[in-house]
Amino acid sequence: MLSHTWVHFNSILALLTLSIPLSSQTRADDLWDPLEPSAAFDIETNPEVPLAIELMRLGALKLSDGKLREHFTAEVRSLQKAIAQGLESTTNGYLVKVEIYTDEFGTPDVPGGQLIFPVGEGKTPIDALAEYMRVPRYASPPRRLKDESYYIWFKREGPELKASAIRREWREVFERSAFDENRRRTLLGIVREADPNAVITAARRAEYWNDVANKHIGVLRSKREMERVMALVEEFKRAQTDFNNLYREYQVVDARLSEQRSLVSVLSIAGSIAGIVSEAVKSGKVVSAADKESKVRIDQKPREEWRVRLEYEKNEANLQEGQLKQLRIKVETKGNELQRYNQTLEDAFKGQPIPKSTDTLIVRP
Repeated sequence: MLSHTWVHFNSILALLTLSIPLSSQTRADDLWDPLEPSAAFDIETNPEVPLAIELMRLGALKLSDGKLREHFTAEVRSLQKAIAQGLESTTNGYLVKVEIYTDEFGTPDVPGGQLIFPVGEGKTPIDALAEYMRVPRYASPPRRLKDESYYIWFKREGPELKASAIRREWREVFERSAFDENRRRTLLGIVREADPNAVITAARRAEYWNDVANKHIGVLRSKREMERVMALVEEFKRAQTDFNNLYREYQVVDARLSEQRSLVSVLSIAGSIAGIVSEAVKSGKVVSAADKESKVRIDQKPREEWRVRLEYEKNEANLQEGQLKQLRIKVETKGNELQRYNQTLEDAFKGQPIPKSTDTLIVRP
């Protein structure tokens, strides 16, 4: 279901990419002018138009204070940088929600000033949102307001971070698909798998000793010694399997902890952005495209407070750090056992004409 649905949304994202061109006559101040409220929320990161400006324009909002603009732009750039760093060692993307509502007059409401809310990493946008939904914490949207929220999907393409939008017209279908996928995973007890493209390191010395034993066992002096070596090779195989299982688990948890730390960093920056938006609204420095005289509101509660989410994710990171420490001890213990078996086999064939191994026995965590 996930792969089929993602093919559908991948086609949509390919079509919903729009750059905002600049003419030679465009003034820097004009970039902050809001687009029409009916404009499609489709974006592409453009080096000439900072994402901060596009977020405001596509949300039919305008910051009228120069210092606040600079601060807002700098924080959004920090957000992009943090997301890009978090995606350096993975093929995953990053989903962010931009939360905006409007009343019957088209006046925007940014709940709590929380314009940007990080959802998290995923192989696809649906995967990211479905995983986010595992914890039941998402409140109902504000009543009597029209939901104009949309999502941004960040993905690395080489050294660059690209952004595409799941616009408001597709939001409900997208969220329903993610909800269905989350329910399927919950009912089937499916745990999100590690990145399939991640490089998992493993010990492979057992294959070498098995080959040596089969081809060169005759160089040993007695039948008893041959039997002892063959038994040691079997013990080595079992120990290597146990080591590799533990080490794979260690690497998966280590990758998840890295993702968790990235999320904590992005959430902190999102909180700073919320503070800037709140300050701008309270000081009357934000205007609406629908009515420049109407005051943008922030009085509604966001569907999830960034502070609450940040605290939760910090606790999760602490738990994962503890799990990683325990796994490190187990990996090192099993690795030492593997080293002992390896040394015993080397001693058994010492001075005999056998080929040298070319692999690394153990990669330390």
